[in-house]
Amino acid sequence: MAVRSVMLGLLLVAAVAMVGACLAMENSTNLEDLAAVEIREYEGIDLASITDFRENSIKGPQHIDLDS
Repeated sequence: MAVRSVMLGLLLVAAVAMVGACLAMENSTNLEDLAAVEIREYEGIDLASITDFRENSIKGPQHIDLDS
């Protein structure tokens, strides 16, 4: 009985993880989709492409707490 409960629990955790992964993939924005509609020039000045951006901060991307 205990083995059956553990197996059922593991199956449930795996199912929830797969649903979460699918939802995350569905909501992500593809850079190629953005590159197709990006503005490359503003008032005569050339702008870099979104695909040229490279994250190089020491501590990684910073997140701002909007509530503070």
